[in-house]
Amino acid sequence: MSVRSTNEIEESSDNACFVLIQKHLKETRREGIQSTTEKDSTSICRVPQNLKRISSIATEPEMSIGPYHRDKDDVLEFQSYKWQFLHSLLARIEQPQSSLLSMTHVLKALECEARTQYSEPIDMPSADFIQMMLLDGCFIIELFQQVCRSEDSATVNSLVLKKPLLIPIVIRDLLKLENQIPLFVLLKLFSLSNCNTSEPFVWQALKFFNLALPRSLESFKEQWQISTYEKSCHLLDLFYRSYCIPKKQQASLRYHDSSYPSTRRLLPCLSYLRKLTNLCKRRSHGLPRYRPLSDQSIPCVTRLRHAGV
Repeated sequence: MSVRSTNEIEESSDNACFVLIQKHLKETRREGIQSTTEKDSTSICRVPQNLKRISSIATEPEMSIGPYHRDKDDVLEFQSYKWQFLHSLLARIEQPQSSLLSMTHVLKALECEARTQYSEPIDMPSADFIQMMLLDGCFIIELFQQVCRSEDSATVNSLVLKKPLLIPIVIRDLLKLENQIPLFVLLKLFSLSNCNTSEPFVWQALKFFNLALPRSLESFKEQWQISTYEKSCHLLDLFYRSYCIPKKQQASLRYHDSSYPSTRRLLPCLSYLRKLTNLCKRRSHGLPRYRPLSDQSIPCVTRLRHAGV
């Protein structure tokens, strides 16, 4: 074989390798663009397995909201409550049948967008998915109505007031990442439910979560536009955003509204905590060492006061 033939074979092999690499790069770019688009639309994800191994109780709910835990035996007890709350919501509407039909039509139109909010494909027929969104969404809306309405309008037959011990469980489960439905679904159902209230849905949600973590909410209502909260992805995101204040907003509120729960007051900076710790150490220097009578004894009040408690 001549030298020319050998060179031609090598060049042909190099070209084939180059074409193959180009093909793989093109496919990788296409997959990357697709995955980036899916990532941008995803807001409800699974909790990583390494976190679940630390505490499954902290991640798995007792009351299922959304598709991730709906078929587990541990959450089926709450399903009957959801149907009762749906019945209670429809009972307050003048034309319940037409309102229910409108809700199902709206959810059908929002189904594709709602499915893209989840990080993995939801293997549910369209009818089951719409029923789940309707049942879970109306349950949350009616729950906020019954708990957050004023005492004058609270009914004796309120399903929640009969079993108030359920409220902490529900609050905890509504703030779990895998236990969410899109907020735009809740807002749409709320607008169709004809709730006799002037309070926006996101305001009712913050009042409900305030039962577990009390704070002043009046300044939120005065200073923030409700539309800012309505851009949240879900209830957990709404709760998170209520604690995240933009720096410009913090600066203006620091001088105009001393009652606003700014980030500085909610989450003290590390330097402040360090100074406070050093101050407590200096104040406690020279004090006689406190020795409890037993391991179960409560420290004396004087010692607790000097420790900053």
